[in-house]
Amino acid sequence: MAKLRRTITILLSLVMTASLFGQEIDNKKKIDKMLELGFFEMEITKIRPIGLPGRNTRMEFDITMKDHCLTTELPYIGKLDSAPMPGQEIRVEMENQKVDMQVKYNEKRERHEVRFRAKDDNSHNSVDFFIEIFGNGSCMIRLSFVGRDPISYDGQLKFVE
Repeated sequence: MAKLRRTITILLSLVMTASLFGQEIDNKKKIDKMLELGFFEMEITKIRPIGLPGRNTRMEFDITMKDHCLTTELPYIGKLDSAPMPGQEIRVEMENQKVDMQVKYNEKRERHEVRFRAKDDNSHNSVDFFIEIFGNGSCMIRLSFVGRDPISYDGQLKFVE
């Protein structure tokens, strides 16, 4: 009886592992296609400023790429080298900006890595984006600026059929 139980447990474990592995391969193909077409959306779940505690969001912020055009409005928390001009917002904002994405799949770490540069509509400075997309759709987004501390965000990729 114990041997039968052990055999059933092993078989169930193998089936579950195979289905999880198949799901990751399926997600990788979906992510590949979304990045190739330049169509994706990421919901921001957490803000991670440098040297300050992270803050959860209610998913009210996102990064949207449609046909390689970026639209986003992200909160910024951090140190600025100079005070903002009157009427200038501190947030990071881009509206329908064409970007040239460099995409690669890191086999060793099993994640997609996306890099591109965009111009902030508020400060008119360049912002470097580095996005890591994991097999389950979770994302880590890092932004680097001139004249500001870098900031990171956690997010979740929305899978589009």
